Amino acid sequence: MDVYECVTCSGMKPVGRTLCSFEGGLIAGVAEGIFKYKVNVREVTCIGGLGHESCGFDVIQK
Repeated sequence: MDVYECVTCSGMKPVGRTLCSFEGGLIAGVAEGIFKYKVNVREVTCIGGLGHESCGFDVIQK
């Protein structure tokens, strides 16, 4: 899942690590509410943290 307008890291210069734990938690909560099973969410790309085009998250069923 990709987020192209991220509240946490918008406008930041790359710092060398992912930053968007809030967005990851939000995605996990919504996914668990919809699908009714637990998920792990891991940020793999980051706009402000790593200089990517989007903040990308892997969503995996537990």
